[in-house]
Amino acid sequence: MRRISRVAEPWMPIAGWVLDASGAVVFALGLSLCLVRILHPDPLWLAGLGLMAGGALLRAIGSGTATVLGVQVARAVLSEQRRKLSASLLSGQRGAHVGLGEMVTAAVDEIEAQEGYFSRFQPLRKAAAIGPLLIVLAVALASPVCALIMVATLAPLVIILAFVGSAARQASDQQFEALERLSVRFMDRVRALPLILAFQAEAASVNQVKAAAQSVSVRTRSVLQVAFLSSAALELFSALSVALVAVYCGFRLLGLFPVPVPEAMDLQ
Repeated sequence: MRRISRVAEPWMPIAGWVLDASGAVVFALGLSLCLVRILHPDPLWLAGLGLMAGGALLRAIGSGTATVLGVQVARAVLSEQRRKLSASLLSGQRGAHVGLGEMVTAAVDEIEAQEGYFSRFQPLRKAAAIGPLLIVLAVALASPVCALIMVATLAPLVIILAFVGSAARQASDQQFEALERLSVRFMDRVRALPLILAFQAEAASVNQVKAAAQSVSVRTRSVLQVAFLSSAALELFSALSVALVAVYCGFRLLGLFPVPVPEAMDLQ
């Protein structure tokens, strides 16, 4: 996966997601210009409307382009992987004791499951290191304290998500193993169907396939549980960051902040 990722570096999707973050900054700037002049419009109010429209357009172009190009890159990479793997399977390079079900699972399910990695995860991983820095720099121009708050809440989030990601990888590996066992059992039972009927072993075969299917279900639920844990951590620290910035800005604008800070802040 790492070798393929280096060969198929999706720079255009990464640029699209960075453009999306830049559009958010431009939109926020236009919104601030409009809000402080909503009662007394002036030329800057129209400029704010233009910045809001431009920021929204940048976000639409960036996210749309990144999604489309990411899928194109993923399909090209997966097609090449499937071609090479199919050739190795048909030539017997995978091993003489590999079942047909395992071969089909490797060529179809395991390859197809990588689409999200190449189309969204890989571009977003690079953009996630650039986009937040752009936003923090833009915030620092208006309020260094707010930028510091955002960085302080980002650091523990990254650590927690790293642990959650490790657990998610283990759960995903176990889910693929269970899916492979299910495919092997099912394909073997289909090929041995005349013998199963001759020896009246239908019930035992059904129970074995059922147990393998239940194992896949349990593993899939484990993957989803870890995924929901990741979302919960992200929502928690995002809400914490927004709340701290809102409280600081509110008390600062009201002149009630108990600690002196070396910055001036107005509504814009």
